[in-house]
Amino acid sequence: MDKELDDRLVEEFPNLYRNRYGDPMYTCMVWGFPGNGWFQLIYDLSAKLEKLILQIPEPERELYCAAQCKEKFGGLRFYMDGATDEMQALIREAENLSWHICEECGAKGERRGGGWIKVLCDEHAKPKPVSGAPKQVGLQDLHVVLGIGAEETDDGDT
Repeated sequence: MDKELDDRLVEEFPNLYRNRYGDPMYTCMVWGFPGNGWFQLIYDLSAKLEKLILQIPEPERELYCAAQCKEKFGGLRFYMDGATDEMQALIREAENLSWHICEECGAKGERRGGGWIKVLCDEHAKPKPVSGAPKQVGLQDLHVVLGIGAEETDDGDT
């Protein structure tokens, strides 16, 4: 996700994302958020979760925060340190919606394979053009170097 969108989430939902720049030994939030296309989905989820966190009494509030937000097998995965049943239901709803939203642009998308599984719209599912003609590799490009790093033995072998 672009830095400005990432920053907006962190600024507007400080309780939920208080560990965004924490120690990677303790939180996976340091790795950030998935693609820009899911920004609105994550923003809407974050607004609902932040509101619920603010309803928790102050001493307990610090137990509830995002632990990781990522893409896995094409869908959104959102994990929390501490979550009520209501929070878990909201997370499941957002994760289910992600299966129909292009991770790149936010348009209607579908799950696409071909290596890495992602949810993409038709436009972002198109193969990317490769710039320049493919290089033909021939014997003229083969260079053999013998004996680098090897020590000569008593029998003359290297």
